[in-house]
Amino acid sequence: MNNAYLFLAFLGILWTLVAIILSEAKQRGASVNHFYCFGSATAVLLLFIAGWSVNGLNNVFAPQYRSAFFCFVAAALLNGSGQALCMSNLKQGGRALAYSIPLLSFLLPYGWSLVCWGEPLAMRGIAGVLLIAASLFYLATRRTAKDEEQSHSSALEPKRILIAFASMVLIGSGQILMSTPSRFSAESLLSPWSGACVLQAANALFFLGRSLCTKGVTLPQLKCSFRAGILWGFCAAACYATLLQTLRLLGEIKQAGLLFPVGNSMTILLFTAFTAIRFRERLTVAQWTAFAGVVAGIFLVKL
Repeated sequence: MNNAYLFLAFLGILWTLVAIILSEAKQRGASVNHFYCFGSATAVLLLFIAGWSVNGLNNVFAPQYRSAFFCFVAAALLNGSGQALCMSNLKQGGRALAYSIPLLSFLLPYGWSLVCWGEPLAMRGIAGVLLIAASLFYLATRRTAKDEEQSHSSALEPKRILIAFASMVLIGSGQILMSTPSRFSAESLLSPWSGACVLQAANALFFLGRSLCTKGVTLPQLKCSFRAGILWGFCAAACYATLLQTLRLLGEIKQAGLLFPVGNSMTILLFTAFTAIRFRERLTVAQWTAFAGVVAGIFLVKL
């Protein structure tokens, strides 16, 4: 098997591991703000060391990088808010859907690129969006008698559906800002390692401020947030390092377009299977089919 596909499969597993850490941390009572503060600080430290070791860092405060720097900082604030909402939504029941909806945040930069950047519109993209919308509508509105037992339910109540979509909008808006510097001239572009460090450092400062304003956090919550946050930070840094290598390998065989559809699809399916086993969330054949429809829609949009 080509190394590119092995790296792609490993990346999908890493993204699933990140989702599992989030759900387990929330299940064990971690404070969302402290979790992301510890996690982002760990990630930025690891990314800085990795970037420095390969001479891949810029002086992010240099005048020519100012626009890109502020885009990444704003992106981090939006993305961090969306991630916090997503984690807070991984409570009893419906975890698979609560995590899958924010994963569809790529639809916002996709639509933005069509409307504002004049990128070509393909019919398969429209078909993919419609398929995703129909599948999510079914998953969001489908309820059975078994769903009344919330801890094992695969459904979401309306409030949590709104939270999931709000998370998607915030994360997607952050992705638009992250993508914007790619339209700048070459001399204004931060290196990938520098961009990642700015994102995680802004996240760490954002959640440090929120953590200092959070009242009533107990010592067990802090310990849980610290342990889970450190683990998340290592996984986040590993995801980024693997992402860079996977993009390079897929680019060599002219299949870079596979990265996000395959990675996101693997994450949705593996995390859905995890919640079904770990939390005994009941999924009917029709619900599994709807999740498969989301995956198929991702491929249509992104390929």
